[in-house]
Amino acid sequence: MAEAIKADLSLSDTEIGLLTGVAGKGKEAMATSLLMVGPGLLGPALGPLVDGMVSDAATAAQIPNGLGLGLLTVPVACVLTGLAMLIGDQRVAAALGRL
Repeated sequence: MAEAIKADLSLSDTEIGLLTGVAGKGKEAMATSLLMVGPGLLGPALGPLVDGMVSDAATAAQIPNGLGLGLLTVPVACVLTGLAMLIGDQRVAAALGRL
């Protein structure tokens, strides 16, 4: 099962371990579906909204190139997401190590 999940999602061994360790036996499919659906729903839904809000606020404040400033939220969000996932990965690995 883990090999099929790994092949479908291009996940690393650590991520597969997190899926099976946190979700527990028999719940890997639910964890995998949440891993796939969650970012797919949140990113396209909230990304344009946040970009537009930053762009509109910058334009209202007479900051030149408000759209460019709004679009800079994308790489910032990517970095913050990567850091959050790294911290979460370390915490879950530590928790699994204590079991």
